[in-house]
Amino acid sequence: MVETHEGFGERRSKLWRIIGAESPFLQRDSLIKTIEDPQVPAMSDLLQRAIRLHKEERYYEAEETYKKALTVSDSSAVRNNYAVLLNILARYVEADTHFKRALTLHPTDSLIFQNYVDHLIHIDLMERAEEYAKQWVTVHPKKTQVWRKYAFILAYQGKFDQAEEKFKQYEELTTCKNTCIHEDPFRSNENIKFAIRLAFLGSQRAKKYVKNAEYTEMFHPQADGLVLTLLGEYDKAEQVFTEEMRNFSVKPDLRVAYSSLLEKQGKLEKAEAVLRKEIRDLPEEETTLSHMANLLLLTGKDEEAWKYHKKALERNPRNALVHFSYAQFLVRKAEDKANRHFLRALELAPRSPEIHLAYGRYLTGIGRDTMAGYHLRRAANLNPLDSIIHLSLARFFKLRGETGKSEVHRRKAFSLNSEAVKDHYWWF
Repeated sequence: MVETHEGFGERRSKLWRIIGAESPFLQRDSLIKTIEDPQVPAMSDLLQRAIRLHKEERYYEAEETYKKALTVSDSSAVRNNYAVLLNILARYVEADTHFKRALTLHPTDSLIFQNYVDHLIHIDLMERAEEYAKQWVTVHPKKTQVWRKYAFILAYQGKFDQAEEKFKQYEELTTCKNTCIHEDPFRSNENIKFAIRLAFLGSQRAKKYVKNAEYTEMFHPQADGLVLTLLGEYDKAEQVFTEEMRNFSVKPDLRVAYSSLLEKQGKLEKAEAVLRKEIRDLPEEETTLSHMANLLLLTGKDEEAWKYHKKALERNPRNALVHFSYAQFLVRKAEDKANRHFLRALELAPRSPEIHLAYGRYLTGIGRDTMAGYHLRRAANLNPLDSIIHLSLARFFKLRGETGKSEVHRRKAFSLNSEAVKDHYWWF
């Protein structure tokens, strides 16, 4: 049974901003290192060279090498690795073709199944992801990661009963002979991840999974408060955070999560004080620095915000979020350099609908209609359930005099989330 509720679509779109922003293959080793037939030395040499280029992020040279390898032999390893590369380059249709061919050539390879399911999740084809997860678990019923992945796919579609069944299978497979769940750090962490995703989707079931993880050494103290925040139970979340702050004097991310709650409650001065304490204790955390910069923008402290943005960029010039935040700051300051940082953010996170949306709005404001239209439509393709993206497209077409298209997107925006649209309608 599909279990949706008011605001489910908007909640799902917020979760998508996180899971869809960056290729999953930048985070883990997804390449097959050996070919099926080691008797073809030319193929083996080409595969190893392609892998080396791939890992060095020399993607276009790696692509040419994968192509050359496929002229020698049609290999599932090469097809898989080439598909991974194409996903990173945001060429999803081509990637899909190579993943399917890899599975045809080697229909029992667990890594190819995992990669293809991740690919389908990444491009928001959840029904197909569910279909292939079902095949994967049939072939490899003892693989723990497939049950965990399967549970998330079902939850994302609102199939919470089925999702819990799959997660229970995962828990049974990872049960240790001499320990229970409260003594198993890895399982504790997975319970927290599952809880947070359920909370993003507005499911009260999230609380149960946080409780399962609560008494382990690896428990993240901010998890309970974060789940309550995501469920909109702000008063309870504040009580939890206040208690945890007494128990953990310095804990990465705890104060950042607490400041996010305070920001949602409109307690900006208190949120700022919490972040300042975090930065005093951990001055080099670029996420905290960027968070502080954004908060200072809300309180009108632009010059100080600029200093924090610069420091965050110095700490990690490959952080898409930092470039995105800095670009938005520069827009407010009417600085020409905003364009460069928007482009760098998109280079690092090409599938982030939030960045495409903000860049599209920026380009609309400076009269670059062609590129503005492209980025706004790209945002809508990546996140079709976001009402504000559709409202932005409605405004874009209205400014161009295309009233028919404008009305289509205006109605779509209201049908998705009328309350959110009303809050932004002054801009339209």
